[in-house]
Amino acid sequence: MKPYELIEHTADVGIKIFGKDEKELFLNAAYAFFDLITDINVVEPRVSHSVALEGETLEELFFNWLDELLFLFDAKGFVGCEFEIEKWGTKRIQAKIKGETFNPDKHPLETAIKAVTYHNLKISQKDNHWEAEVIFDI
Repeated sequence: MKPYELIEHTADVGIKIFGKDEKELFLNAAYAFFDLITDINVVEPRVSHSVALEGETLEELFFNWLDELLFLFDAKGFVGCEFEIEKWGTKRIQAKIKGETFNPDKHPLETAIKAVTYHNLKISQKDNHWEAEVIFDI
């Protein structure tokens, strides 16, 4: 199963993420997020950031997860390439994200994401996998 695909949206960018379970859905969302920003294949796991987040619902936790990744990029200039969930619950996540400082000479900026949105945010369990849809303001 592919980790994600682009979905059509008029002014912003949307993605549909896939995972065999909720944890893989979150991991693939992180992969997709940084892959939208730059070519994730040239990012090296030089430093790591620990992240601990909560949400009242799975959707809120998912939103907070992506919003924290955006914070790491915007505030710390960090792009991730390896993602590990250390503790998991449907209302709490603790993870380690490995990557490096964004360098425009090494990491071509492909999409400038301004914000994660709740617009059309969906998470659902299908027959044998999970799916999520999210729109990013660009």
